[in-house]
Amino acid sequence: MYRVFRNLISEADCRILREVAAAGEFVGGDATVKGDLRSVKQNQEFAGNRQEVDRIFRNAVAGCQELQDFVMAKRAKPPILSRYSKGMTYGRHLDTPLLFAGNMTVRSDMSMTVFINPPETYDGGELTMETEYGIHQVKLPAGDAVVYDTQSYHWVAEVTRGERLGLVTWFQSLVVDPVQRRTLFDLRQAFNDIAPKQPNAESTRQLQKVLNNLTRLWAEP
Repeated sequence: MYRVFRNLISEADCRILREVAAAGEFVGGDATVKGDLRSVKQNQEFAGNRQEVDRIFRNAVAGCQELQDFVMAKRAKPPILSRYSKGMTYGRHLDTPLLFAGNMTVRSDMSMTVFINPPETYDGGELTMETEYGIHQVKLPAGDAVVYDTQSYHWVAEVTRGERLGLVTWFQSLVVDPVQRRTLFDLRQAFNDIAPKQPNAESTRQLQKVLNNLTRLWAEP
């Protein structure tokens, strides 16, 4: 399961992130992972002042109710500003199930990539996912994001021209099971569509009741 969120980060903030990246220090991405991932991870990660990166990420998530409904986040790992120059790639892999940030542990239920550079400025760099419906490649305009279930195998195709800049993070959801999580999201979308049109209808009240009760049943505070 994956979903695209358009204009999650504004063009103005994408420009700020590009300026931060251009002026900042990066380290090899293989230094931030262990085991088999080190052999397939060939990118760079921003190692400079995180203030603007964190601010832009927090504002983007807080400003998108649809994203909040989709991930039902309990916590999120601080975002990584990643860079792929010509020849860089991230081979087929599964993300680490438990991620650590200071004293916080994040179970990686859902992954998010926000594309920061316009797609016409680089070749390759597609985020490729293996899903139950086949292979899907995603390469989006600057500011657009894709969120997907972390248990899916995925990779970043080799960049053959230019530079791919992205903001990457992981969410621990209040609802562990992806089918339950998608069910709640679909119900929430249906309720948001029906409630303004028929606020006093019995069907609206029943839908809200089902949504609330299933949330209580499946969510882990």
